[in-house]
Amino acid sequence: MSSRPIDWTMVPHTKLVSNSEDDAEVAEAKVQKAEEAQKAEEEAQRVEEAQRVEEQCRVEMAQQAEAARQQEEQQEEMQARAQAIMVTQGGGALGPSTVVVVLMLRVCERCMVLLQEPKGCMVSEQGKVRACLPCQKVHKACVWPLGPGGAGAAAMGSRTKVSGKSAPRRVRKRVERTADREEEWLELERVQLSIAQQWMEDLWKMGTLMWSPFVYLSKGKERTVETEVEERGEEVDDEDEDAQGEEE
Repeated sequence: MSSRPIDWTMVPHTKLVSNSEDDAEVAEAKVQKAEEAQKAEEEAQRVEEAQRVEEQCRVEMAQQAEAARQQEEQQEEMQARAQAIMVTQGGGALGPSTVVVVLMLRVCERCMVLLQEPKGCMVSEQGKVRACLPCQKVHKACVWPLGPGGAGAAAMGSRTKVSGKSAPRRVRKRVERTADREEEWLELERVQLSIAQQWMEDLWKMGTLMWSPFVYLSKGKERTVETEVEERGEEVDDEDEDAQGEEE
């Protein structure tokens, strides 16, 4: 081999990269990739959270709409029952507790003109189709338009005259019987509610009594008596064993 020195000018220009520089580039690429992955994950979480909140709002709105619908149906049913009770008990007279209910009702044209019997007519003001008691008796759906009488005519009872003729007696009796059944059903509900309330009060009293100091003292005395009986039984057993040992 020749011992001449190497002439580096004859070597083409080459950029040398050390292992440390290579490791730094790889690490930087990994860090950048990890940051991008983290950003993508955070964005996905934000989208998922927004979808979840939107779905929750949609469910809450649906629940509120359903609750409002049920409340409206309950109010209409309570108004109808109050109207039936008012007709049977008050003879169609407006009272302080039923004036609001009566003002929200209307009389259908069939009851006013054909049947001439506005008593018990329960067509709601919102325009929903609902069969009233006289229409139910003749097996007809109450789809007639509202009559001119309105709430005042509905509260006058079976003696209201539209065309100069009184209402048929048979229709009045049928309406009164239906109202009587409604009143009996309401009375049964009140009795059942009273029984349930009394039962809950009895349960509450029993639970309060179980936590009273008197019961705790009684239980403590019972435990003391049981302990004394057990100790006496053990003493008797020991005495019997001693007596047997002496005899042997």
